Amino acid sequence: TDELPQLSEKHKNLIIDSLDCVKILDPACGSGSFLMGALHKIIAVLQKVDSEAKIWKEKQLSKIKNAALRETVKKKLDKSDFDYIRKLGIIQNSLYGVDIQEIAIEIAKLRFFLSLIVDESIEDDAENRSILALPNLEFKLVMANTLIGLKQEKYKQTIDAHIGKIQDFIDELREVKNEYMQSYGEKKEQLKEKFVILQRNIARKAYGKGDYNRKIIQIMDWKPFDNKSVGWFDPKWMFGVEGFDIVIGNPPYGAKIKQDDLKLIKERIKNTNNSNSAALFIDISTNNFLKKEGVLSFIVPKSILYSEKWFSLALSLSQHTVDLVDVEVAFENVLLEQVLFVFNKNDNSDFYNTFKYIDGKFIKKANINKASLLKYKSWLCDLGYEEINIGNKINSEKYLKMSNISKTMRGLPLQKYLTNEGEIPIVGGKNINRFALNGVKGYVSSSLILKKKKIDKILCRKIISQDLIAHVQYPTPHIKITSAIDDDGNILGLDTVQNTIINSKQYSHQYIASILNSTLMNWYVYKFIYCSAIRTMHFDNYYIGKIPIPKIPKQDQKPFEKLVDTIIAKKEKGEDTKKEEQTIDIMVYKLYGLTYNEVKTINPAFLLTEKEYKEYEFTL
Repeated sequence: TDELPQLSEKHKNLIIDSLDCVKILDPACGSGSFLMGALHKIIAVLQKVDSEAKIWKEKQLSKIKNAALRETVKKKLDKSDFDYIRKLGIIQNSLYGVDIQEIAIEIAKLRFFLSLIVDESIEDDAENRSILALPNLEFKLVMANTLIGLKQEKYKQTIDAHIGKIQDFIDELREVKNEYMQSYGEKKEQLKEKFVILQRNIARKAYGKGDYNRKIIQIMDWKPFDNKSVGWFDPKWMFGVEGFDIVIGNPPYGAKIKQDDLKLIKERIKNTNNSNSAALFIDISTNNFLKKEGVLSFIVPKSILYSEKWFSLALSLSQHTVDLVDVEVAFENVLLEQVLFVFNKNDNSDFYNTFKYIDGKFIKKANINKASLLKYKSWLCDLGYEEINIGNKINSEKYLKMSNISKTMRGLPLQKYLTNEGEIPIVGGKNINRFALNGVKGYVSSSLILKKKKIDKILCRKIISQDLIAHVQYPTPHIKITSAIDDDGNILGLDTVQNTIINSKQYSHQYIASILNSTLMNWYVYKFIYCSAIRTMHFDNYYIGKIPIPKIPKQDQKPFEKLVDTIIAKKEKGEDTKKEEQTIDIMVYKLYGLTYNEVKTINPAFLLTEKEYKEYEFTL
């Protein structure tokens, strides 16, 4: 906000003190855009609480122990633009970045340099036009593999255990790093050489001369002045920072990881069994880089909300998550949907806030109970209170789940074997309409099929569905589940098809297909199972298994069976079935006990009046 709250001098000083000592890390910083964003946010606050940067300047000067250098910097800052003073202090003390790509770190350094240069004060008659050497950022932005840490020896004492032997070296190394930041010329080269000597001494003293185990090799392998990436990262060793107040970023999704590296990484992870690089960054960052009171905010793939692979990590994060934001497609030219979460290690509340990011604004949606993640096996986000109430009514304990009465299997990759003739008809996703099939994709011979392991499980009476669920944007965003009935059980589907075998005789295929194809269940699956995702939603066993099914006697399923049989017969003749499908929609609304207002929340275009809906009855 541009409006400055009324703050006392005491409060202003507290804010300045906090910003002066805050430590912010981006563990996959790329070209540094998130760190630059943090820089600008801190500057915006400092502009309001210390408009002429007087307090900030004194704080920065007090940190320079070298008197000559302090005096030089003071003269410079006395003539500098206020934002230059602020930026210099923030860059030197607060911002840290890591990336495995050398070019990314070089670009990040350049962005930092340019951000300072634009606020430089120029004196044409002064030496070098009064421009000081830009800060050296080798100990602020490092080229390293964030996911792999320093080796923790099982049988040898660690550096911490030998702290008495090497404390003097560590203190001296810290001073070298601090002094190096503002050094240049011959002095800069001397400090580089001194750093290398101290690094070697610390490594050897920690374990004894000549004891070149993996940890020593790792330490000696880090050469911060060579512009080469190193295969490990340790914030204490590289930055002199035990833990960070804030960790931010957009960790890479689906990055290739060498098997040897993955083995080492898996030794560190605690909350996930997902090998996706984004999941690994989240797990390692929350467990290794934060202070006790630290806050982490990442923008990550939306699949963290609903995917089976992400569930254990989402469950762990949810216990300390304060805010969850659906940002959909966050970056231009990036199709991947994303969400943003704010994780606070100190938060133990029962609820989290949800938002939708629309047109540059965060729109508050709801406060959701954290226990809902276990109830739905989804991390709910883009929902209003009315929708949550409807979801709770549908996901009732009085209903059973599809997983209790069915097993869903994907079809077979038979595309290359298809012919125009054969004993076994094969369908693809495009051959599936709601309730009925529309032709076949081709045929295969029975001799080929007999070689397939799961053939006996699939060649039976079943419900077949399109594997990829279609997302439709208009008139309002929704999905379209498309499921048909294979009554004779003689049809096979390609791997673009899901086969649902009902293993309970208490539930008819027509009854289940009515629910799957209904507007109500499509709304519920979209909002509560796929968390409003818009692409690459597979309708496999995990997701279809979450669908709640009302327990009603076989006799009471007859109205659904009659209507479905009518729809299938009409579709075989090419006749319109809109009326029958609308009737099924009404019956399903009634089946789950929804009120008229709840129906209108789900489908604003619902045709019946409130009176007509209340009076509508079908025999159960």
